[in-house]
Amino acid sequence: MVVTVEGVVTSIGIKRTIRDNVEKISTELLLAQANQKEQVTIRLNGDVTSAYKLFTPELFTGRLMTWTTRNGVGSMIMVEDEQLQDAAS
Repeated sequence: MVVTVEGVVTSIGIKRTIRDNVEKISTELLLAQANQKEQVTIRLNGDVTSAYKLFTPELFTGRLMTWTTRNGVGSMIMVEDEQLQDAAS
């Protein structure tokens, strides 16, 4: 499912994962949304931390990823490379 989320960036970080002996780097942002208690996690491919600033409003469109957790359901938005290129234009 493709969704669009809008919110204020409250955290910017790098996530490194190794799969099949290949390291993949992603940027993770947390967005605070109006009238919501929980923040939304946004994952972008590559190190694009310099493109975002804390406490600025942003709008993202990406794939909604969900999974079960001990406390309920976890989720995040995955933004693909094509959408990053469209936003940069």
